Amino acid sequence: MLKNYIFVLSIALLVACGDKKQQAENHEGHQHEMSKKEEKVKIKLEVPTFDSTKIDKTQIAPIVNAYLPLKDAFVASNATETQKLAGELARIITNEALQSLKTDAEQIQQATDIEAQRLSFYQLSAKLFMLIKNYGGNKQALHQQYCPMAFGDQGAFWLSNKLEIRNPYFGDKMLTCGMVNETLAVK
Repeated sequence: MLKNYIFVLSIALLVACGDKKQQAENHEGHQHEMSKKEEKVKIKLEVPTFDSTKIDKTQIAPIVNAYLPLKDAFVASNATETQKLAGELARIITNEALQSLKTDAEQIQQATDIEAQRLSFYQLSAKLFMLIKNYGGNKQALHQQYCPMAFGDQGAFWLSNKLEIRNPYFGDKMLTCGMVNETLAVK
């Protein structure tokens, strides 16, 4: 049974992303070539411990509402806009229990390089997903989406309020590479 699941997942990823050569043809002539810097980047998720006694679910929806335009700015590969929107997100987060989210937003705001910003966005996305999954507070269904090729084929997740894949880790280079991993219902 596990082998069947792995086989189906592998097929789904190949269909979603195809091989790198085919993707270059399918994405309006854009070729995805990993830079040496990108290949060496090793991502490690920093798992936060949220203090449930200090989290008010009503604080989560405004964070989500600020996160979604930030994700769209990453899709557009607009480093200036991501800085601006990350600053707005950081200002919204006032609860000390959510400090790790604020720190990630501030790191995005301070970075000028889109790839450095994307590393912090990876952390922010994973932590926000864990927060919502455990505590709710989202006023709309959210989809955790996954690109297996991000960060030198280490893969990365993000949240979207749409089922349609718009990849924030590659922008227009591989705009539709990814798949929906999980959907978080309104909670």
